[in-house]
Amino acid sequence: MPEFRVRKPDGWTTVSFPDEVATISVVGGKVDGQLCLTFTGEREGGTSVVLDRLLPS
Repeated sequence: MPEFRVRKPDGWTTVSFPDEVATISVVGGKVDGQLCLTFTGEREGGTSVVLDRLLPS
């Protein structure tokens, strides 16, 4: 299971994807003046798994 560790103001969090996810993309931007990361995983068949946005800063 692919995992990423992300630092947030209140500690670390882990973002996990199921094993059938072939490609993982991370997009960053600002929301209300804070950095926001959106993690998207894509399965072989093209179906996407989008995780909730994380506000690490």
